Amino acid sequence: MNHKTKKIVIMLTIIILFLLISSMVFGTKIINPFTANLSETDYQIIYNLRLPRTLAALFSGMTLAASGLLIQTSMRNSLADSSILGFQSGATLVAMFIMLAMPSLYSFLPLFAFLGGLVVYAIIYTIAIRNESALFLVVAGIAISSIIRSFVNLLSQMFAEDLDMTIAWLNGSLNTVNRQDMLLIVLYSVILLLITMKIAPKLDILLMDDDYLINLGVKVSKVRFITTALAILLTAVSVSFVGTIGFVGLLAPHISRKLVNQTSTNLMPTTILIGGVLVLGCDLLQRVLFPIYEIPVGTIMSLVGGIYLLYLLIRSNNVRV
Repeated sequence: MNHKTKKIVIMLTIIILFLLISSMVFGTKIINPFTANLSETDYQIIYNLRLPRTLAALFSGMTLAASGLLIQTSMRNSLADSSILGFQSGATLVAMFIMLAMPSLYSFLPLFAFLGGLVVYAIIYTIAIRNESALFLVVAGIAISSIIRSFVNLLSQMFAEDLDMTIAWLNGSLNTVNRQDMLLIVLYSVILLLITMKIAPKLDILLMDDDYLINLGVKVSKVRFITTALAILLTAVSVSFVGTIGFVGLLAPHISRKLVNQTSTNLMPTTILIGGVLVLGCDLLQRVLFPIYEIPVGTIMSLVGGIYLLYLLIRSNNVRV
């Protein structure tokens, strides 16, 4: 990590600390969490509602951002993202089925969500062999997501009486996160992000020509599969506890590339932190501007990310990393 990257990492860390504190303070009621005379009601609001929500926002943003950079690097496609390619949709469908039909397996939700995302990856991989165009993969991902959405709607009809909390979850709402969810998402996220940071310096080889790597004895397909599988697992953790939050994995790496040198050692830490800032910032913004309404952060990110994706598609028909 070079000197410029270290300065940006420190700046982003300070921004995250500011957002964390602000998220504890602002909401339908402004509360000072540092006062010595905190009432029982205020204590419950902060530690049972705002703290789980805030940490879930931070770590879901971080995992989705890391996932996006891994996918873009593995596929050498800067338009790739777990939400665009349908990985989130696959994870969402399986997770929703477990939540509604087999709630006793809730503790294993990230594993089942991972398997759902992995199935979609197998389909995308088959498509990518025939056509590696960035635009083609985006359209394929949209088509796959549309098909999966029909199955999600089918589940919604079959389990209509159990959908109260699930509807909010489907839209990427942080309002449904409890303290148990918070502990699980923090635990899973920290472990996976540490693994991601560990392998980050080795990711740049994936940007080299495949024939050159094969001549060096590198098992390219195996490395790409492991990298993408880790990305899907990161996505599955976020989807399992906060539902679908799209475009974080697209926006964070693109912003990071404008700030630091385009090597994975520099990109990964800044991308992870930017992801946390994006989700935390969007959630805090809607709570400050519309405190009496619960607008899912997934809705806000879809609006921002959709506009940015249109910009990228208009600018170029074949954008690559």
